[in-house]
Amino acid sequence: MLPNILRKLLSLLLTLFVLATITFFLMHSVPGGPFDSERALPAAVKANMATSFGLDLPVWKQYTKYIFGMLHGDFGPSYKYIGRDVREMICESLPISLLLGVLALGWALLFGLGLGVMSAYKRKSMLSAFTSFFSVSSLSLPSYLLAAALVYIFCVRLDILPPAQWESWRSMILPVITLGMRPAAMVARLIRASLLESLQADYVRTARAKGLSEAVILWKHCLRNSFLPVLSLLGLLVANIITGSFVVEYIFAIPGMGKYFIDAVTSRDYPLIMGVTMVYGFALVASNLLVDLAYAWLDPRIRIV
Repeated sequence: MLPNILRKLLSLLLTLFVLATITFFLMHSVPGGPFDSERALPAAVKANMATSFGLDLPVWKQYTKYIFGMLHGDFGPSYKYIGRDVREMICESLPISLLLGVLALGWALLFGLGLGVMSAYKRKSMLSAFTSFFSVSSLSLPSYLLAAALVYIFCVRLDILPPAQWESWRSMILPVITLGMRPAAMVARLIRASLLESLQADYVRTARAKGLSEAVILWKHCLRNSFLPVLSLLGLLVANIITGSFVVEYIFAIPGMGKYFIDAVTSRDYPLIMGVTMVYGFALVASNLLVDLAYAWLDPRIRIV
């Protein structure tokens, strides 16, 4: 078990290295530079700024310098936010994005699991039909459209929730619902299908023959086996939440890393793009590793390979 975990950790580090390399050279292959704007700067000013940030060096020297600094936790200064260090900006905004992601994932799992289990238990009721409708509509609805609809209903018409910012628990409700809606639909759809399949298994028929109620069979015998496919989906859910957080943070004016990433891309702030990309990349590969560990813990027959 331990050698397999060490091999996974080594694969994690290699993945991050490849991600850093690809992102770095893709940024430098795009035409233009971080100091190009509609109002052109004098050539002398641009040359001085490029020299101060080391952009006059060959690309391979910039790459080795950046990789060496990243290994020591130094992402360099921001080109857009003059006088600010990228590591400082990440440390400031990461807790906000992390809280938003954790709340959205928690809400998605609780709501999706509850809805999926109840629709499987009441598989011939209106709740089952509602679950199918909810899953299809939520997977098809873009985040920005859902956010606009929620803001219009709860902020404009009902006036019970704030439309933006990240100041209190009331201001967290709409962003969390918006970000977690699509993952919740994925979980509800998967857990419902998995439970319906488990309810047709031989051990369920044996449990029914023993006189056990449907509720006991569902919660005690079927749920654990049916949760394994949901667990394997967690890596995809984390990726969905990370990519969706860019739009959600921008729409609701949340001062998280998503907002910084969008600003960095539009202004070609190379160090900020690299720093945010590496943090999100680490979150993705680490979540996949944790899913593998949890999978092996829930089902001893499964081994990490």
